[in-house]
This record gives sequence, C-alpha cells and structure tokens, in this order.
Amino acid sequence: MLGLDSILAPGNTLLFKAKFTSFNGLAKADSSQSIVVLQPLSPILLSLSISGPNTVGQCDTATLLAEVTLQQAIFSWGCLNDKQLNSVLKLQTFGSVLTVKSTYLTPGKRYQITAEAHTPFGLFSDTVVHILTLSASNIPLLTIFLPPPPHFRSRMVQFSSEAELSMCTGVQENAAMIWTLVEFNSTESADYAVVLARSLGSFFQIPAELLKANQDYKIFSTIIGSGLQQFVQAEIRFHTSSEPISANIAGGNR
Repeated sequence: MLGLDSILAPGNTLLFKAKFTSFNGLAKADSSQSIVVLQPLSPILLSLSISGPNTVGQCDTATLLAEVTLQQAIFSWGCLNDKQLNSVLKLQTFGSVLTVKSTYLTPGKRYQITAEAHTPFGLFSDTVVHILTLSASNIPLLTIFLPPPPHFRSRMVQFSSEAELSMCTGVQENAAMIWTLVEFNSTESADYAVVLARSLGSFFQIPAELLKANQDYKIFSTIIGSGLQQFVQAEIRFHTSSEPISANIAGGNR
C-alpha cells in the first residue's frame, strides 16, 4: 500500500514481496517481483495559461506568470522568433514566473514568448505563446489576470486587469478599460474575429453557458485615455473544457 500523497513517476520501480507461513510454522515460502512504471498510454493534456503585459516601456521589466491545472509542474520558457532571447529564456527552465528586461527587446518587434509545462509523472501541456513588444513611449504595463484553469462553459469566468505605471514616468493618467471577447482561430486575423461580448471597467465577467466547450478564446483589454501617447492593449488566450460528469449508484445490493 502506498503512503499518503505518494507519487508514482514513469521509470520508478515498485518491489512487491510476499511471504507464506503455515499455521504450524513448518512450511515457509517467500517471493518477490519488481514492476517498472511506464508512461501513460493516453496522457492527460495539461491546460496552461500565461498572464502578463504584452507591451513594456524602455524603463520597465515584463513579469509573466504561467499557471497549469496541476501542481508540481516544471516549466520551460523560450522565444520562437529570436535566437538570442531564446537562449536567455532557456536558462529559466523550472519556475512559473519569468522576467524579461526591456534591454533584451527591440522596439516594434513582436516577440513570441513560449511556455510549456510537464510533471514528473508524465503529463505535458501544449506550447502557449505570449506576444511581447517594446514601446518607444512611456506607457503603462497592462496585465490581464486569468483564473487558474480548467475553465468550464457551465460556470462563470471573471477576469481582472491591472495597469502599472511605467518606471519612466510618475504621472497618473485618466483612462478607461475596454474588454473584448472573441473566438480564437489561428488562421483568422483578430481584426476579423466575431466579437462575442464587450464591457467597460477593470473587471470582466463571462456568464455561464455563453462559451462553447472545447473551444479556444481570446480576451483583449484596452486602455484608452487623452493623456496616453498611444492606446495600450493586452491579450490572453484561454480554453474551455467539458465539465466532468459525476454519477453515483443508490440502492441495495439485493
């Protein structure tokens, strides 16, 4: 019997021992057998999401947070379209928090920051891409906070956003937050995506049953204001799952 909170990982070896003794103690026998834990035939895919700003100023550092459905996950970070930045991010192979200094970035380039996760017992996630750009203007760092996955269509999902002032300026700007929800299609431009919902304010609630199960969506949060040198937008992608069906049997055994 395994102890409390025991974890079996692929490659582990289990040793079983059995002993037999007759009532009179005259006959005795024992045997042992070892079993190697294999990779699962159909591993569960971890659901991973990244929160963090999509645009940073020249005085700032972007902080990205990766979250998955299970604990004890190991994270790998990288960059798809910049070899130098990719080599820097590959050094941060375990933590769920990634910091990217503005000195690593070139203004105007859309860096495709990637995150992957796996667990010691053989579960993996898809590769998730987070766009990060460096702005020549001193703009706020806008971050969308997504509740940890999984997300079910039968439950309400609430997002929040936070605008942090750039280190280059200490002036508080008056601005408004606009939310936009669209279905995600990798072959379709966001400019032509069908808008499912819009809202104003620092919080955005998606009511239950609005979304489809097993579908990817994108949330855009945009700051607009007369004092800003340019509009600031953050985006985050998330996936909805089918909620597991639970059942029980009631009644006698006869």
